Amino acid sequence: MSDEIFYKLTLGGMPSISLCDIADVKPPYIHFRRKPQEYILYFILSGELNIREDNREYLLTQGDYILLDPECEHEGLRSTACRFAYVHFMTDGISRCNVSGQPPLFPKSGRLDIKELSEEFSLTLYRLLDCTHDDLYGAYLMSSLLCELLGMLAVCHRRRISHAIAEDSRVSGCVLGLKHFLNRNYSSDISSQSLEEMYHCNFDYLNRVFKQETGDTIFSTLNRIRIQNAKKYLATGLYTCSEAAARCGFHDVYYFSRVFKKYTGMSPAAYKANCLSKTE
Repeated sequence: MSDEIFYKLTLGGMPSISLCDIADVKPPYIHFRRKPQEYILYFILSGELNIREDNREYLLTQGDYILLDPECEHEGLRSTACRFAYVHFMTDGISRCNVSGQPPLFPKSGRLDIKELSEEFSLTLYRLLDCTHDDLYGAYLMSSLLCELLGMLAVCHRRRISHAIAEDSRVSGCVLGLKHFLNRNYSSDISSQSLEEMYHCNFDYLNRVFKQETGDTIFSTLNRIRIQNAKKYLATGLYTCSEAAARCGFHDVYYFSRVFKKYTGMSPAAYKANCLSKTE
């Protein structure tokens, strides 16, 4: 992430558009090499475009965009079928930067994956393509529409970051509650699917955050809790190994024995015998 390229919008002059249209290319066409001396915004409508700029490779598919820099050479890498909109323009209202901490910023390349913004972006883009800049009013309208498009890229990026932070915070807040849940319900059937339904979150992501905060995975923590309680049952001498296993959520006594030995270094039967010998 640290080496990703971002652009910052400033209060510079209105952009001046020289070209805008839709290109529909098919093999054997390969995008030619050039250093454009102006910004070029590509938005992929269908197919894919494989392009390199300044030794960075980009594979763009439907819904992706890229802003090509006037100071960098770019070229196509392979022949593909692709339909894309393009806007060539000059402006003082964009500055390049390598950090993402000062909005409004947007990445050099990305995807408009927020539905409302994606639809609004497409509508604004087609309004721009329908314009004519034969007169001053048309040129001004095109510049305004392009400013809207660039602003939407910044808004989309900011929303994506906000959603990620909110999701991290929400899942992080679940960790304490999940630890209490495991301690209270260790004897119940607990699966990754049931935890997903309970916390409305992908299990792999929940497990990753849980491990980041506790140093252990969810089911490793659950097994440790179950074995701690199994030791208590066995130490009383009132329960068989099978009964202790069932009371702690293990349906397979052989699996219970393997897990018990992993965490204690001895079998359940040996642990029980050792506890009883100390009371005699």
